[in-house]
Amino acid sequence: MTRTLEELREYLVGHWKFDNNFLDTSGNGNHGVPTDIEWNPTARGLKPKVLNRITCPSVHGNKLLSEFSIFAWVTVPTSNSASIISHGKDGTSGGYGYLLTHGLSSWEIGRLGIYYSSPDGDSYVRTPFDINYDENTFHFLGVTFNQGVFKFYLDGQCIDSIVKNATSVEFSDTIDTYIGREYSGTGGVGIYKGIFGSIYDYEIALTDDEVLALYNSTKNAVGVRPAERSFTHRLQPEVDANTVAAFDMSTKNSDGTLMDLSW
Repeated sequence: MTRTLEELREYLVGHWKFDNNFLDTSGNGNHGVPTDIEWNPTARGLKPKVLNRITCPSVHGNKLLSEFSIFAWVTVPTSNSASIISHGKDGTSGGYGYLLTHGLSSWEIGRLGIYYSSPDGDSYVRTPFDINYDENTFHFLGVTFNQGVFKFYLDGQCIDSIVKNATSVEFSDTIDTYIGREYSGTGGVGIYKGIFGSIYDYEIALTDDEVLALYNSTKNAVGVRPAERSFTHRLQPEVDANTVAAFDMSTKNSDGTLMDLSW
């Protein structure tokens, strides 16, 4: 039986809309703090490109999950292999979780993949074929996991299904959740060079019909009005992350009014 998006919301542990801020609107308080961000006017509103990373609390905490789903509206650079979102999984820090990637190395650019931690052993699974993206267009990328079965999605449609020897994925809260790069950003998966529209993180595996419904409900979302130009927001080390605000008095709406970018 297909569940409604409202029924699925109780399983939503992270939802970042990036509407001039990095707030988690799932109700779980997993708000992000940007280190180095460039805001860009897009068809979906003013949206961020990550120049370093966005740091959020550990979304899944410390647990084993037999099901989960991750989806992201992003533009997809055709010459970049990088982490879209990671939870705890890092090649240098020993955390447990997942790393949703657009490729894992230069020869895998164009392939959607996930690097994950399982009690049955760490592993990486990816689409076995290159996907033809339009890098100037937002695409809806994602993966679901249900007791060993990984399903990859592009723009609401399942494009691959891969079975692995993993009944659950192991998470730890020793490393935060990172958007736009892995924890270290070294050794393989670096900074994601696309633009982020929104991200959904569920602790349940959505069905094909539910994924299509989520895609259809958000494919025409435009967010806030685009600004006339982009600008860069850097979080300085001496600034309190809880009080920093981004406000550019030169950034205007198309009708000439100023846009409040505080968050």
